[in-house]
Amino acid sequence: VAPLANLLPATQALNSACHFGSEVRFGELSIDAAALATGTWTLTWEYWNGAWVSLTDVTDGTAGFRTAGEQTVDFSIPDDWATTTINSQGPFYYIRARISAFTSSGVQPTAAFIRVHQDGLIELTVSTAKMISSTLTNMGSVRVRGGAFLKKSSISGSIAPAKHAAV
Repeated sequence: VAPLANLLPATQALNSACHFGSEVRFGELSIDAAALATGTWTLTWEYWNGAWVSLTDVTDGTAGFRTAGEQTVDFSIPDDWATTTINSQGPFYYIRARISAFTSSGVQPTAAFIRVHQDGLIELTVSTAKMISSTLTNMGSVRVRGGAFLKKSSISGSIAPAKHAAV
């Protein structure tokens, strides 16, 4: 997601929502808040199975987009999760953070970045990250950035973009 992505509308209201989607099912999301929410409302985390249904076992480290720094939202991956298309994006597995109780609007929460953690994703992003002597087969993707490197590694059946790093 581009820097300073809006997480909710400038004027929040009941049922305002932010959607997060991926081509593969996921059970964790990282959000680094750039501007913290100040409105008085409650978020409910939901997924799509033909209708919006509450996620189970949700741990919202963002505290409703009110906690600074990189925070995670994790949840149990639903068995009946279905793909859909939202705003011409998809078909993806979507979750959403929806305002389910509302008292007042406040500062519009924004994110510096959002990352969906997927099964089969390995991401090395800093110069101290190293993966030595590994075999990766049929991974969703392997990303190597920021000076991280793979050494004596074999990658097959994967997408392996490299940006500012040696592979």
